[in-house]
Amino acid sequence: FGIYEGKVEKDVAKDWSPRLANLNDDMEGGESLASIAKRVSIATREIVKNHPNGTVMIVAHGGVNPLVIGELIGLAPEKAIKEIRQSNDEVYKLEILDKGSFNIWKLIPTSKLDQL
Repeated sequence: FGIYEGKVEKDVAKDWSPRLANLNDDMEGGESLASIAKRVSIATREIVKNHPNGTVMIVAHGGVNPLVIGELIGLAPEKAIKEIRQSNDEVYKLEILDKGSFNIWKLIPTSKLDQL
């Protein structure tokens, strides 16, 4: 998070949030989303290569999970970050089918029933 490391989000949101749109912004000394997306892509492809069949569980943080899902279903990092929202206590289950199709299930807590 660069200069925002250790800061309270509500205190820096005005400056920090707009910078998230630029995937190459390292927040002055942090890691850019482009760099994170590249690492996640490499790791996800390695997992898929090593486990071509069966079930695999990947556990990560909400900032990384959209990138993993994006890699698995063919979304560009920009689109995955923008469109896949994960709050705490949420779990995604992906079923990768033949010919590039997939099913996604999202398990949410009862406090998020408005998302149904």
